[in-house]
Amino acid sequence: MSEKSITAQAGLHRTLAYQPKAGLVLEDYRPVFSCLDFRLSRRFWDLRGVDAFVGGDVPYVVTNDGHLAANGLSTFLAAADTNQTEYNVVELGAGSGLFAKQFMDQLRDRAPEVYAKTTYYATDGSQGMVNAWAENGVFSEHKDHIVPLIAELPGLSNALPKGLKIDAAFANYILDSLPFSLLALSGSEAWELELRTALDRDVDAERVVRMSESDILSCIANDTSDDLAALVDLYPALVLDARYTPIKRSDIPLCDALPAPEGGGARAKPYLHSHGAIETLKDVVKCLNPGGFIAIADYGHNPAADEQDVFEFQHFGGSVAIGLNFSAIDRVVSGWQGIDVVAPATDNGQLMMRLIGSKLSEAIQETFLLVAGKENWDRLTDPLHKAQELTSNGQFEAARWKYEEALRLQPHNWALIEEVAGFLTYRLDAYEAGLMMAKAGIERNSLSPGLWNIAGDCLFYTDHYAEAEEAYHKARLASPRDIRSLLNLAWVAERTGRDDLALDLIAKGLAMDNTDAFRDALIAKQTQILDQRWARHRTDTLRSINRIRGHRDLPRRE
Repeated sequence: MSEKSITAQAGLHRTLAYQPKAGLVLEDYRPVFSCLDFRLSRRFWDLRGVDAFVGGDVPYVVTNDGHLAANGLSTFLAAADTNQTEYNVVELGAGSGLFAKQFMDQLRDRAPEVYAKTTYYATDGSQGMVNAWAENGVFSEHKDHIVPLIAELPGLSNALPKGLKIDAAFANYILDSLPFSLLALSGSEAWELELRTALDRDVDAERVVRMSESDILSCIANDTSDDLAALVDLYPALVLDARYTPIKRSDIPLCDALPAPEGGGARAKPYLHSHGAIETLKDVVKCLNPGGFIAIADYGHNPAADEQDVFEFQHFGGSVAIGLNFSAIDRVVSGWQGIDVVAPATDNGQLMMRLIGSKLSEAIQETFLLVAGKENWDRLTDPLHKAQELTSNGQFEAARWKYEEALRLQPHNWALIEEVAGFLTYRLDAYEAGLMMAKAGIERNSLSPGLWNIAGDCLFYTDHYAEAEEAYHKARLASPRDIRSLLNLAWVAERTGRDDLALDLIAKGLAMDNTDAFRDALIAKQTQILDQRWARHRTDTLRSINRIRGHRDLPRRE
């Protein structure tokens, strides 16, 4: 074997780190959380608001479908002292606002006497998100109980009323978005991962953000909110080069939370330092009532990994986050005086859960472990999975029974209700039942364009075109980027004799459909309308040139 091939084999593992070749350098090396990619991510949330979720950029069903609110409520009620005169609940990073709505919906149903004394502080760091709650009326049914607040994290206590004592705090998919450091540790030595940002040389950045490279550089240098807003759509064109830079342990934020130095090996170990999450938890713990708790639902390391192992980024749309180092958080928080950390024996495979609090009663801990573990998750989801399998095999009647079982277990789960409404509408042609189911889902989540589209389809199939059109417009209001509702509106316009409007809607849908999800359906509808117009034109033309009949039958002289 040649020396060249041996060298190539020795570096074969480097192939896994391949990425596109960099072109113009936009920004020199910076710590990961402060690099351009993460700054654009934070601006993305301000710009998109709730549409980041309902428009499909960022998954949100797993924390907002209703089951997590039901679990949190069960834990809260296990902790609630009925002799209290008031209860204070706080949510960190409330996002779409659906968890807060569902929690209060179910609290009103299950314990109205506690509901009457509960104030829920829904907080978020994005002004756009908080504005969307009001614009969409997410909290309208609970306006006397839910208080929207802008709150930067860490620093929640600064946004809350002075002296407020918290009975329950919920942190769902938010701690993974807080400041962190990616380190390499070996003995007493430490290095920090830094990223340099460049443009992919094969991407036409001017086409993506409609500005020249010099203008892009100016926006990055200015680094204002407006400048970053102009660059949010640039993220797919970014190439990130990494390096490790030596750093004193004392210069690392919250350095006391790092693991104690051990004998260094030949190769340093990677370490995710979730210091923003730890600082936030410490801030919230100070505000807890005795017996109060923080419930965390987030994603992190593989459960088998220790705290010095791999780390994982998640990039959805313009957002970016990194899985929490739960092992390190458990170690640090459990070391705080009088604080308990409770974790299920096995996570459910979707989220990692923790309960943190002071003087947590056995009832609270037992309830949390019951609802947060894999056994309860499997109990809730098995009927749904069986229904989906039966549906895929064409066994619709058997699937119907399993869907009924799933709904009995999760009557507040709007995502499940949406799936059942679709099953009734598109598999069984049961339009009246499908409409009833869709309306039940809309009561739980009026932000779902899918539910509005199903309701519209049921109305369309039963010739209620005006009502169908209204439902499709509601889908568009929920998510202006929803292409399915544009296609559905085109169907209504064509059916009611407004071909020009239908073609305009189809053109808009084609321009927006970057994933090709609806391209074929849009083009098929466009072709149908054009064919009909051409056929009508041909018929009208033939009629116009053959309007006089019998003029060739000349009279004969007798």
